[in-house]
Amino acid sequence: MTEYPKYRALWPPYQSIPYAAGDEPRPALLRAADHRFDAWAPAPGNATPSWTWVSTPHINAGMFAVPAGCWFDPGDHPNPEPYYIVKGTLHLSNPDTSDVVELRAGDAANIPAWANHHGYNFGDEDCHIAWWVPGEMHTDLFKQKVEADTLYELGWYERRPVVLNGDHDRNEGFASRLDQLRSWPGEPRTEVDMMRLDRTTWLHLITGDEPRQAYLTSFWYCDERARAGEMRLPVRRDTKPESVPFEKVICVTAGTLVTALTGTMDVLRAEVGDVVFLPANVEHSFMSVGEAGTTAVVGMARVD
Repeated sequence: MTEYPKYRALWPPYQSIPYAAGDEPRPALLRAADHRFDAWAPAPGNATPSWTWVSTPHINAGMFAVPAGCWFDPGDHPNPEPYYIVKGTLHLSNPDTSDVVELRAGDAANIPAWANHHGYNFGDEDCHIAWWVPGEMHTDLFKQKVEADTLYELGWYERRPVVLNGDHDRNEGFASRLDQLRSWPGEPRTEVDMMRLDRTTWLHLITGDEPRQAYLTSFWYCDERARAGEMRLPVRRDTKPESVPFEKVICVTAGTLVTALTGTMDVLRAEVGDVVFLPANVEHSFMSVGEAGTTAVVGMARVD
């Protein structure tokens, strides 16, 4: 078995809580105050608070937090990783496909083995996630980067995430969730059937390719000409400028939304109940101001 001394130094709990590899397994009471605490990230500037409960040759488990308005960077594991949301809301995404699932307190999810994943907290409350990984925790490639001191340079994930309004719409070898913007949620049973579009059916998309400026767009309906959905910005979030071939009508439902028109001094400050209209192809950015995040409903129509 290949040894990775720098990896072991980076993560000392590796296969040694509550018993070291080779020791006889024994029952143990692991009190919350004694859980090992770490705060690290595969890239500088986004350390994630993490508490390790157990790490043995057979199972790893613990809890980590994604603070309000923050995210965790993409990575993968050689074994599946079930999640349970203890509190808060997490938008869990595959950066290769742009697939996003919304998880709220009490919800559970599973990340398949080798699937790259990252997560965003667009809410006003810290999100705490309990996790489990059976067997080996990290890939050999991850450990090799640690040994070669190239992890921060190359990153855990070396491709570019696929996101709405990013600089590319797919990664080679993967399907793109963005293709579903052409038709969501699919065809009704007949041409005149009503459709109840429960939140669990919405198309959630991370919007913007800079995590520090990303926001959530959740569409309940899309076709080639029209889109309808919700946008959500965490507290004090400002977004990257964007320009799309759609007219937008935005109604603020919570918080305060400031829309800045790129290249001008003009800003549109909208409170709850106010509406912002944006012509097609006008470059703009958003900002959430005040003591809480901002939510708005948005309707879009393509202009050819």
